[in-house]
Amino acid sequence: MRLGFIGTGTAAQEHAKVALALGHRIVAASARSESSPRWERFHSLAPTARFIADVDSLLKAQDVDAIVVSLNWNVTHEWLEALVTSPKPMLIEKPPALDQERLKSALHRHPATVANKRVAYNRRLYEPVQILRARVKEGGLKSVEVTLSDDIEHYRSRYGEEIIPHLTMFAGTHLLDLMIFLFSPLRLLKSYPYPEKGEAKPYVSFHALLESGAGVPLWLSLNADDPSPVGIRCRFDDGTTWHLAPLERLKVYRGFQIEPPTKENNIRRYTPKLEKEVAVDNRFKPGFLAQMEAFLSGRMEEMATLDDSLALFDLFDQIKGKN
Repeated sequence: MRLGFIGTGTAAQEHAKVALALGHRIVAASARSESSPRWERFHSLAPTARFIADVDSLLKAQDVDAIVVSLNWNVTHEWLEALVTSPKPMLIEKPPALDQERLKSALHRHPATVANKRVAYNRRLYEPVQILRARVKEGGLKSVEVTLSDDIEHYRSRYGEEIIPHLTMFAGTHLLDLMIFLFSPLRLLKSYPYPEKGEAKPYVSFHALLESGAGVPLWLSLNADDPSPVGIRCRFDDGTTWHLAPLERLKVYRGFQIEPPTKENNIRRYTPKLEKEVAVDNRFKPGFLAQMEAFLSGRMEEMATLDDSLALFDLFDQIKGKN
């Protein structure tokens, strides 16, 4: 397949590596400048790609069959109308929009051309996530804990203060998307906001209690900014605990290894027994290979749609108390 890229930064370069490894051609790419370091690095990976300065020209290029959109976090929003109007299949890096209303409006106006658009929530395609999802479908889930505890100051220093109101939809949506992907439908029972300290306009963390359609409780700690590992912990009625932490590694525990007291440590210790462990394929950036393969083969059923992105906005608005 002949691919065009909108944006040539780090994410675009990772997408380009897997597309080329799968035997596809990159025929064109749009970047700010032909002399920019990003374009030069991208072009070194895909030397047959021609430079196109104008995004509209790339969208209309006759030799481009599908498009990968990898713009900066606050730029895709500006191009959303043009992207969803195009009939070409697209893989769009998150976030596709900065607010629910613009996304909803674009989807409403262009229903015929959004079906072949997918959002790059690549964690869905992780093998450990797929294995966990199959286990959830078997039934017997008792409870879930979801934790996203990010270094908020890192994002502030890297992207500036403007990222803070959009931080969850930028850095937190992979985890929120997995919640919907694994446990949907979800219903919010209670949300507890907690503004982080030390800033005039602080980021607000949320701790929330939700419930699945099957009545399974889910506890969410969202961007709590404390030293807790990102992950999803599921407890099942067969006595196993399935833990994605980090999201690239799944560990299944069953029972305990009991260690008796010793002279050096005069307490009995109970250590969960590791039954199985599965790690993501990391030959390329995790999830990117499986995601690109699904996208370009047309087997996009489990990939996130723009409607799924709209569901993320809706869920987060509920947690924030806007709905």
